Amino acid sequence: MKPGYRPDIDGMRAISVTAVILFHFGVPGFSGGFVGVDVFFVISGFLITRQLLEYRGVGLRAGLGAFYLRRARRILPAALVMLLAVTLVAAWLLLPFDLERFGRAAAMGVAFLGNVAAWQSRNYFLAGDTPSPLLHLWSLAVEEQFYLAFPLLLLAVGGSMARMRRLVLAVAAISFALCAWLSVDHRVFAFYFTPTRAWELMLGALLALDVVDEIHRPAVREICAASGIAILMVIIAAGGTGTDFWSPWVHSLSPCIAAMLLIHSSTGEPTRVARALSCRPVVFIGLISYSLYLWHMPVHVLAQYYFVLPLTIAQQAVLVFVIFGLAVLTWRFVELPVRRRQMLPSSWAMCGAAGALSMALCLAGVALWKLEGAPQRFSPDIVRLADTSRRYHQDAVRCSQLTTSAVASGDLCEIFAATDGASSMVLWGDSHALALLPAFESLARTRGWRLFFAMRSACRPLLGISAPLVSRQSDAACIEFNSAMTQALQRLRPDRVVLAAYWDLPYGEFIVPDHPDLALPEARFSVALEETLRQLDGGAQRTCIVGGVPHYRYPVPASLARVALRDIDPNVIRMSAEDARTQYASMDAGLEQLAREERVIVVDPKDRLCDGARCRLVDESGRPLYADSNHLNIQGALFVRDSLARCLDESP
Repeated sequence: MKPGYRPDIDGMRAISVTAVILFHFGVPGFSGGFVGVDVFFVISGFLITRQLLEYRGVGLRAGLGAFYLRRARRILPAALVMLLAVTLVAAWLLLPFDLERFGRAAAMGVAFLGNVAAWQSRNYFLAGDTPSPLLHLWSLAVEEQFYLAFPLLLLAVGGSMARMRRLVLAVAAISFALCAWLSVDHRVFAFYFTPTRAWELMLGALLALDVVDEIHRPAVREICAASGIAILMVIIAAGGTGTDFWSPWVHSLSPCIAAMLLIHSSTGEPTRVARALSCRPVVFIGLISYSLYLWHMPVHVLAQYYFVLPLTIAQQAVLVFVIFGLAVLTWRFVELPVRRRQMLPSSWAMCGAAGALSMALCLAGVALWKLEGAPQRFSPDIVRLADTSRRYHQDAVRCSQLTTSAVASGDLCEIFAATDGASSMVLWGDSHALALLPAFESLARTRGWRLFFAMRSACRPLLGISAPLVSRQSDAACIEFNSAMTQALQRLRPDRVVLAAYWDLPYGEFIVPDHPDLALPEARFSVALEETLRQLDGGAQRTCIVGGVPHYRYPVPASLARVALRDIDPNVIRMSAEDARTQYASMDAGLEQLAREERVIVVDPKDRLCDGARCRLVDESGRPLYADSNHLNIQGALFVRDSLARCLDESP
């Protein structure tokens, strides 16, 4: 055993990487598995600080080069081999849009900016989007940025343990405060960036700097270790979806405390938990945990991409073995030989090889990015199926940037100006209303109606509700926007108000402050809709509500193209009409009751999209109707135009 080596820490790594992998595979009982990354951060902070303290004898400045080279030998070889292999597969498999995005992620990943690429994609926890095979590099980037900056910070305060402790405590406090503050209104930024994650690494550094006194009483150490593993297991099993990261003390602080308890309780004599974590099979998984982490995301994402349909349990099991095999091979033939200097023994050889391969991969990524995913690899028919360039109405950007004051004054987007005295309507909603705008513009032009439009993304046109889980900032802005819309309607007094939205939005569950006892979403929806209709009663002659569009678990255009490439029956990705109706069953029932009472006009795109046994994904000419997993594109909006016509045709 190497001096200072802690096999129990490799056991902690094994638990963490297993939790992350099973979370990404969607295995029941691991809904909080993403917190394994938080444990990795604490472990890294502890071990890296211990390594840096080893150089105090020769001086941090003198040991800096050796430290960076040691880190390079540990991180770069396996990462670059993985990137090379995945880039080759991606260039063969991915459709143009996805390959373009992959190229950008690859280039930024090589430059230690994987967290920036992930922040730009903003899709870690979002259903219905195709994740990047390199999305997991965000956490590696955080660690790499930490490795670059932290030694310089310690160098700045000299070799004094007291000054280093004060520095680490200050950085931890500032970083945690920044995380708690930013994650309220900038949740994605807080999730991905080093300044808001540094406190987790600093917690490990504090242990290495002996800020916490060693526990001498065996019973106390056993209790701390048992508490740590219990906390970690509970969070992994029932940690939620990750969309509550705006509460860092719940989803990050708890696993970090658990990791600290596990590390600190076994400083000196190992506890029973540490001995269990030190058993050889568990330690071996910990030893290959870095390679396991590197391979798990690209293998899983690319396999899902290839098979199109959700992976079966058997397929997932095979992938786990593939990932494990790749990790063992990478550890045995890449990681170990380079770290032991059996391969690339000299520093110059190591830096030259890593630099050349990094440059080549970066240039390849930039090329794929700037060549827009090389669409010439596929036939025009495949490219046409996957094309999402005509997603929304031409006025989408202009109409999504209206200020609240402009909305309140009635200065909405005027999409079509009819003759004086013509009937008027206002389309009000979120991005789903924007998706349907081409249909309503066509109807307005045909019937000679004046059409106004106003929207705010992820903001349903319902009054008296709150959706704080999106973020407090967006929730407040949504409430303010909807209030401004009621003022606009009082000024404009249109003949029709059309409400359209993603009524079944899978995140940002709304609540009704005046009715906190309402538990079921459909009950909240009903109360909020009643309040909206009450406030609209004097502002419009009639209200029309557009039912929900069927939403899928995958991006429709890319799935259509992948099905065509593999010559799979496209019916396998089409939703049954029954399932589509089930998605909105409770909400549709409430709307139908309002329609029977003649209080509103209700129209439903599903009448056109799902007029057979299965819902349509393409029109009669084979053109896709969706822009992604849940928004209709321009062609799709025009396809359902006739089912929306009653909004205008039905008399008040």
